Amino acid sequence: GQFAAAEKVKVVGPRGTIDGVRIVGPTRSVTQVELSASDCRKLGVDAPVRNSGAVEESAAVGLEGPAGKLDLKQGAIIAARHIHLSPKDAERLGLAGGDRVTVVLGGGDRAATLEGVLVRAGDKHATEIHIDTDEASAFGVRDGDRAAVVGRTSKSSTRQQQANLLVTERDVSAIAAKGGFLSDSSGYVITPSARDRAKALGIWRDNS
Repeated sequence: GQFAAAEKVKVVGPRGTIDGVRIVGPTRSVTQVELSASDCRKLGVDAPVRNSGAVEESAAVGLEGPAGKLDLKQGAIIAARHIHLSPKDAERLGLAGGDRVTVVLGGGDRAATLEGVLVRAGDKHATEIHIDTDEASAFGVRDGDRAAVVGRTSKSSTRQQQANLLVTERDVSAIAAKGGFLSDSSGYVITPSARDRAKALGIWRDNS
C-alpha cells in the first residue's frame, strides 16, 4: 500500500526552489515534506530533525504543482534516521516498533556507528535503514549497501511502568516529538481526543 507516485512538485523556500520532488503515498492526515540539511540551506528554511509525522512547529514551505500552489505554515522536516523491520526480522532480533538500536554502516575511514536509531516494524515494512543523502555522503554509503544492527540503545517502553498512565491530547505532541508511537496495546490509558490527535500526527498504530 506504500508507493512513490509519478507526480512531482516544486518545493519553494525564501531563498530557492527544488524541482522534481516526488509525492509518496498513501495519503496522510497532514502534509509533510522531508528535506536534507543541504536542501534546507538551498531553500533558506530552518527545518527541525523530526521523526515522520511530528510536524508541529516545523518549517514553512511552498508547494507548486500543475494544478496550483499551496503554502504550508508547517510541515517541512529533516527526517530522523530510522530502520524499518519486517515482522520476521523484528521477531528474530527481538525488536519492536519504537525501540532504538545501534547501527554500524560504511567502511574504512568513513565507517560510522549510529546510536539511537528508531525502529519501525510492521507487516507493511521491508527491512531497510533510511538515512538522508547528506548522511550517506558523509558515511560513504550507497543505496543497497549493507548495515549491521549491533545492539539495542533502549526499549520503547516498560509496560509495567506505563500501566494505568493516562495520556491526554496534550501529551501526544510530546510523545511524537520524542519519536514515540501509540496504540491500544501501548500500556497507557488513552483518551479519545488523544487517540484522534495521535492519528492526526501519524503516530497511531493499529494493533492489526
